[in-house]
Amino acid sequence: MKTFNLVLTFIFIGVMTGFAGTGRQGHHPGIHEKNGIAYRTFNKGDYRVLDTVGFYLYSHQQLVQGMKIARPGTVYYFSTDGGSTILPLTITNLEKTYTANHTFCYRLHTDFNSDNDLVTWLPSLKTFKIKYAYAQSSK
Repeated sequence: MKTFNLVLTFIFIGVMTGFAGTGRQGHHPGIHEKNGIAYRTFNKGDYRVLDTVGFYLYSHQQLVQGMKIARPGTVYYFSTDGGSTILPLTITNLEKTYTANHTFCYRLHTDFNSDNDLVTWLPSLKTFKIKYAYAQSSK
């Protein structure tokens, strides 16, 4: 019985995150897996797929310029689907992409103080703040 419940839990998590069946089937053709983690290759770089519900959210390890030197860091990106152009995750880029969704654009200005606030993790909802805002505006 414990095994059955565990399997059901994994299936539920997979459906909720958009990776049902580990994503081998149903991924966009540009999405591939390395060590069980989904990636998308774009402009000769591999972008880790974080979420696919509503729009694709990615992270990418690269050098980030600090006050004095560049250091390795995580930069976040998004695309409207698994085959469209990957753009930096900024309030401005989201507004340009989703201009027809007035509620979402309004929430971008009221719920987020900066671009860094877009990837705030909401532990109680098990999702990113930007994904929650998009889902709420799309109802």
